[in-house]
Amino acid sequence: MNGLKPNTTYYVRPFATNGNGTAYGDAFVVTTKLVTYKIKVYLAK
Repeated sequence: MNGLKPNTTYYVRPFATNGNGTAYGDAFVVTTKLVTYKIKVYLAK
């Protein structure tokens, strides 16, 4: 899955559609992690 926001809970229910109709899978919850960055700063002398 693309475009998800960090530290966010999503409720997902998969499905498939074909000529026979639509079938649904079990719903589940996905929580993305909080993204942290380590930045090094170098000062010029």
